[in-house]
Amino acid sequence: MLRISALQKSASKKSQSDIFDRKELKTLSKQWHNKYSNGKMSLNEFVEELSSRGGSKEYWEEQAKKWDRSGSGMIDFNDFLFALSNIHTGDILDKLEFAFHLYDMDGNGQLDQREVTHALDELNRISGKDIVLNSDSLFNQMDQDKNGYVNMKEFVDFLRNRQEVTNALKSCLQHITTEAEIKKRSALDEFGNQVAGHAGEKGLLREGNIVFKHFSDKEFEFYEKLQAHKSLTKFFPGYHGRTRLANDKGGYDHYLKLEDLTAGTDKACIMDLKMGKHTYETEANLTKTMVLKAVDSYSTSKQFGFRVCGMKVYQTKTGDFVVKDKPWGTAIKNDNAAMINALKIFFDNGEKIRYDVLTTMIKLLKDLKNFFEQQSLFKFIGSSILFIYEGNPEHPNPKVDIRMVDFAHTSDLKGVTDIAYLFGLNNVIKFFEAIELEQSYVSLKVHLYKAEQLRAADPNGKSDPYVKLAVSSNYPKKADHSWTISKIKKKNLNPVWDQIFEFKKVSLVKDVLWIKVKDKDMVGTDDTLGRAWTNLFGLVEGQERLLWLNLD
Repeated sequence: MLRISALQKSASKKSQSDIFDRKELKTLSKQWHNKYSNGKMSLNEFVEELSSRGGSKEYWEEQAKKWDRSGSGMIDFNDFLFALSNIHTGDILDKLEFAFHLYDMDGNGQLDQREVTHALDELNRISGKDIVLNSDSLFNQMDQDKNGYVNMKEFVDFLRNRQEVTNALKSCLQHITTEAEIKKRSALDEFGNQVAGHAGEKGLLREGNIVFKHFSDKEFEFYEKLQAHKSLTKFFPGYHGRTRLANDKGGYDHYLKLEDLTAGTDKACIMDLKMGKHTYETEANLTKTMVLKAVDSYSTSKQFGFRVCGMKVYQTKTGDFVVKDKPWGTAIKNDNAAMINALKIFFDNGEKIRYDVLTTMIKLLKDLKNFFEQQSLFKFIGSSILFIYEGNPEHPNPKVDIRMVDFAHTSDLKGVTDIAYLFGLNNVIKFFEAIELEQSYVSLKVHLYKAEQLRAADPNGKSDPYVKLAVSSNYPKKADHSWTISKIKKKNLNPVWDQIFEFKKVSLVKDVLWIKVKDKDMVGTDDTLGRAWTNLFGLVEGQERLLWLNLD
């Protein structure tokens, strides 16, 4: 009531009670806040609502800016009452121009017989009685030049003194606060393709190709702002506004209506990666911040900039799904090999690794990376990337897609790059490319050049060093013939070998270069001067890496 009282002093010179009585105000307020759960109507909602009743979107976009007195991009209840007051008490020409655009269904600047009929039917339906003359008689009187159309001047000249049209217009705009019959939550299906996020009463619902997600102010504002950047929408689920559903407790729950990203799939394989080195907002309460900090540190978020929140993968042999949940993803070790093995599960259908899907997803991720390198609009915290592909190999139109989801903690970035998100995104691409490399092997050349300050193993204070090299995923056994041996450098603690060794069929992802430096003895077993190893992950084909390795 305080908001209404404040408005009464500024909305109009005419007393508010001359326009709405207390009961009307109370009803309007209740309807408004029931329909718009955060108390605000977005400009997009305003344009869609009014243009669906008539007039061009361009016209209503201009009107929306006038209604949004604060310039916030949202219309609150005070703005709404202010507009209704002006329509009732404002200049008659402004009111009739407003009405003309409301009736102009195709937005072409003139009314035909069909549009006049539709307008009167709509006004009669809202008011529950005949408001004006019947449509045929009214149209013929309006159409002064008898060309079959009514232009703005003809419309204004005829209706200038007809108060019933203004009253009807007010009734039509009050209709913004009402909505069609509200569906019951129980009438919708639970969404069966959810691998992370809330479950139960807070879980996702589905109707057709639309997913219903519990309403969040920040997520709603994000999707509304996103509509002004159409070129970016390809990275996000399609957005279909908001609605409310009747719950089992006699009340209502508000939902966002989003695209079902699994629509059209038979056996949807899905993975959710939560992005960012930290997944909490700076303004979050202390308890929540401490919990999320601990999860970020314990999981792979802090080190890699992302963590696995869940996945389900169709197995072609058994017809079942391999399902991995959030605790499993949180427990993945903070090392490259563990993350590669975990991510590889998503592409493994039990018979083969889906490298075709992997390659497509790498391209999509690089498109997303290009977007993030350029965008400075939004900062994403606690957001995820959803990976989807068709697991049925016989599907005629197999889907492969990635989209960003979950924006309840998204805020404005204000002209800088979201470096934290890019860090995680680059690592996801790096790990995907590492898995892709496993399908192709390379030849590896190792240039053994020299060693310095080797240990003296002989009584003469010298050693006769040589080097054994091997490339394999596991340390070769003693009797394994995969070791390659260098020349022996006699009586030398700083030997220079300058030898090149070539290894065939090497995986840069899983193979390791193993090195043993030995001292050649004439009698007995050769002494070990030291060991070293290095993984080949990150080595780029065609490039040389210079390494000094310390012997253990």
